[in-house]
Amino acid sequence: TVERAMGRAEVLWHEIRPQRRADGSLDVDEMLDSIDCLVMPGGADIDPALFGEPRHETVSLISEARSELDFALINGALARRMPILGICLGAQELNVAMGGRLVQDIPSEVPGALNHRADHEITIEPGTMMAEMYGVERLEVVSRHHQAVESGEGLADGLRIVARSSDGVAEAIEAIDR
Repeated sequence: TVERAMGRAEVLWHEIRPQRRADGSLDVDEMLDSIDCLVMPGGADIDPALFGEPRHETVSLISEARSELDFALINGALARRMPILGICLGAQELNVAMGGRLVQDIPSEVPGALNHRADHEITIEPGTMMAEMYGVERLEVVSRHHQAVESGEGLADGLRIVARSSDGVAEAIEAIDR
């Protein structure tokens, strides 16, 4: 947990309500001023319009209000070079915020796909922060997702995939320059 790492966890959107700037965007500066790093949790699906694609029939969108706030926080944290931990949806949002795309529906888009709505094993790339943190090559994960960060051209510049499931689906990403 954050507390075990000597941090303090705050749920920002319950504590501070962002105001709108003159251009209509959310002003999240006060929220970001109150933290040292940003943890973006999981949730439903990102609107594929944000990465220029039509919506797959299986996509169940997060609310527009949450999406707007999430992307404002991520973009603000990126501008400040603040550490960001994206978990599931949070990692997918980070990739999209940095110009990447997603696999919208793993079962229909990935040949031979595993069931990603069940526990499964991932393989961690050696020489990554994740490998250093866990000290293992393979790890059993609990996940419940049908979307994923897209590999290849769909991976945003500045990010790298550091863990995959046996079907090749990206399970974890890291920033290259941090």
